[in-house]
Amino acid sequence: MNNQLKKVLSCMISLLLAFNSVQTPVKAEEEIATEEETVEEVQEVIEETQEEMTEVTEESEVTVEETVPEEQETPEGESAEETEDAVYAEEAPQDTEDSEAFDTSGDYEYTVNNEQITITKYTGSDTVLTVPAQIEGMQVTVINSKAFSGCSDLIKVELPEGLTTIYAYAFENCTSLEEIKLPDSITTMGYMVFRNDTALTTVNYPKNYTTSINEHGASSGQRGSLFSGCTSLETVSIPEGTETIASYVFQNSSITHIEIP
Repeated sequence: MNNQLKKVLSCMISLLLAFNSVQTPVKAEEEIATEEETVEEVQEVIEETQEEMTEVTEESEVTVEETVPEEQETPEGESAEETEDAVYAEEAPQDTEDSEAFDTSGDYEYTVNNEQITITKYTGSDTVLTVPAQIEGMQVTVINSKAFSGCSDLIKVELPEGLTTIYAYAFENCTSLEEIKLPDSITTMGYMVFRNDTALTTVNYPKNYTTSINEHGASSGQRGSLFSGCTSLETVSIPEGTETIASYVFQNSSITHIEIP
């Protein structure tokens, strides 16, 4: 009986040992498999993160490319000065709905706005010119941009009382113009109205003129430059009652003498 018990116990111990020896590798294999799965999951997370970072980087590059402004090129055949002039030149105001159609009277082309005349173009060839105070019974109040530009025959011009506004480049490149009379009714003048009038020697300063038409005018930096390039202009008389002289109004001229009351 004792021998049989011993045999049974021996068998049980052997079985237990065998079971333990089998179970240990299984657990080890399970642990290894679990570790491998964990590593794979971590790798997947890393790969997904890398992909997201790549997408964000690409989007950032696109955004940067889209926001970087392109350099503005000067149009072919156009100088930097001409491009700048185009940017800063004041534009004449558009006619309102009450305006009448474009018309002509003698050597003048004009428009009508609220029964006031804007001269848009002079087509004559006079050497001495007195601009009329009225056209068709209506007051001339505005000379439009480049209205007399390039009129190389003009030597002397007298502008009418009642004129209030002269727009940009109105008398530019009038290379024979020696004298111009400006009425005191003028309050606003545009950018480089008399630019490159190289023969201009005599001009009066309107006492009510203080600045030019907009933010690019004489009161803001060098924009304005009313008599710029008038290389023969040496003497100017400032009338009594003048309160302000516009900035840079005589820039690039040959002024040597200014009479101030």
